[in-house]
Amino acid sequence: MGIKIRYIALLALAAIVSALALSACGGGSSTGSSTDNVTESGSEAEVVEAAFPSGHDTDEVSVTGAKPVKPCALVPKKKAEGILGPNVKVSERPQGPTCVYMGSGREIDLVVEKTSLSALKKEAKKVESVTIDGRQGYCLTYQSTSVVVGLSGGRVLQVTGPCQAGVRFASIALKRL
Repeated sequence: MGIKIRYIALLALAAIVSALALSACGGGSSTGSSTDNVTESGSEAEVVEAAFPSGHDTDEVSVTGAKPVKPCALVPKKKAEGILGPNVKVSERPQGPTCVYMGSGREIDLVVEKTSLSALKKEAKKVESVTIDGRQGYCLTYQSTSVVVGLSGGRVLQVTGPCQAGVRFASIALKRL
């Protein structure tokens, strides 16, 4: 009979320890004050709109202070029409930013981005060396083709579209960079 009493005492002790552990973790109810901002009163939390420390969005601003490249200024519409034919539509997309030239059923995307030229070459299925106004460039084949040329500061000029047209676009753009 002594074993039964010890067993019941052990179970009671285990129940007390469990109750204390739960109350320490917040599992029990508390009537004391708390510094927790979340309450069960049902009131909604105040939402404060974030503000930029500098007063404006700086996502597209270079940490070096370099002016952002306006890609559509690198190849004017008239020059693009000389490559793609008449009635080229030019639009700038925010990602990059990228300039998109559409004409004669072809699309050319032009972007100057900070990326590794060697990584771009390594990821390509096929790499062909091209010369653009005496500069080394590459025609890379992924699912589509791109002409890439290394620039200063770890930047790359990338012209996505047929390689022949890409070389011509890159030639015009490089003169403005």
